[in-house]
Amino acid sequence: MKGRDLLTLAPVGTVWRLGKNQATNIETTAELTVAGTKVAPGKYTIWAKKVSDKEWHLCFHPKTGVWGLPVLKEGYVAELPLKQSAAKDSVELFTIALADNKGKANVKVQWGTIVLSGDLGVQ
Repeated sequence: MKGRDLLTLAPVGTVWRLGKNQATNIETTAELTVAGTKVAPGKYTIWAKKVSDKEWHLCFHPKTGVWGLPVLKEGYVAELPLKQSAAKDSVELFTIALADNKGKANVKVQWGTIVLSGDLGVQ
């Protein structure tokens, strides 16, 4: 965090590459269901798009190996709405966690006290 505030850094319309220098890659061997959209097995980069004051989307893009800029603002294959909440404890390091949630994959992104979370279907 280094004293920075995510909500100040990310006004509505921000697309964030979810990585310090390189966009975070995700690879799946199973088909995913992302907000009703089927996502084929393969490699993707994941991005967070702030769509309103309290809502973000986790976006899956087929282009991998994305370093630094430019931010990919179009061409996503699926977008998962994420719920924004406040954590009781702050984390200094940006964290992405996956956990089983009754047969779905719960995605949790946290930086500081901001938590973004949602569920993916896994076939």
